[in-house]
Amino acid sequence: MAGITYAFNAIHSFCVLSRGVWILDSGASEHMSSDSTFLHDLSLLDHPMMINLPNGTQVKVKHKGKLRVSDALILHDVLLVPKFKFNVLSIKRLCEQLHSTIQFTEDMCILQGPS
Repeated sequence: MAGITYAFNAIHSFCVLSRGVWILDSGASEHMSSDSTFLHDLSLLDHPMMINLPNGTQVKVKHKGKLRVSDALILHDVLLVPKFKFNVLSIKRLCEQLHSTIQFTEDMCILQGPS
């Protein structure tokens, strides 16, 4: 549980302290960034994919990278979507990578590790 708390604090700190805003999105299927400077180890996707944006348009995504949230937490397979003006962390992917669940209340988000 301590590791999960540390990871969540790292995510919160990163969201608050970075020059960009990161949105925790329960509807996103993948982590996405519009800014390549946030990502390292950029590589081409084996197969480019089409992403549906909230405004109804589709864009082709060709690259993915890693997002270093902290020394202890690196998120893999973050899609680079330059035509999208937001940075999104997928709740689904966070839960998969951290083996956790996330609960939303009216004023907070609770990340629960396996017990």
